Amino acid sequence: MEVQQVKDILTIKNDKHDVYLTAVLPLFEEKIKKRANNRFLNKDGTEELPVDLQHTLAKWIEWDMNTKAGLESRRMGDVSYNYDNEMPDFVKRDIAPHRKLRFV
Repeated sequence: MEVQQVKDILTIKNDKHDVYLTAVLPLFEEKIKKRANNRFLNKDGTEELPVDLQHTLAKWIEWDMNTKAGLESRRMGDVSYNYDNEMPDFVKRDIAPHRKLRFV
C-alpha cells in the first residue's frame, strides 16, 4: 500500500502528514500481516492487502494520528497517565476473517 492510497482513503489533501505516513505505513501493515498470520500473496505472488484491510489500515493510522500516543486515561491530581499500546478493537475485528492457522 502506498502513502497516496492512505491519503485518498482519509481524504487528506495536503502534505502535512507525509513524513509520518511514510514512517508508520510499513509498520502498521506488518502488524496486520503478523496478527492475521497471512502474507496476503496475490496471484502474481506479491504481497497485497485485501481492499477491506487497506481501509482498516488507513483508519488505524488515522486513529493513531488523532490519539495521544495510546493515552487511555489521565489524572491531574498527583499526575497519573495510563497508556494503551493494544491494537484497537475495530482492527482486531476486521483482521479476524483473514486469519490463517499454520501448523509447524
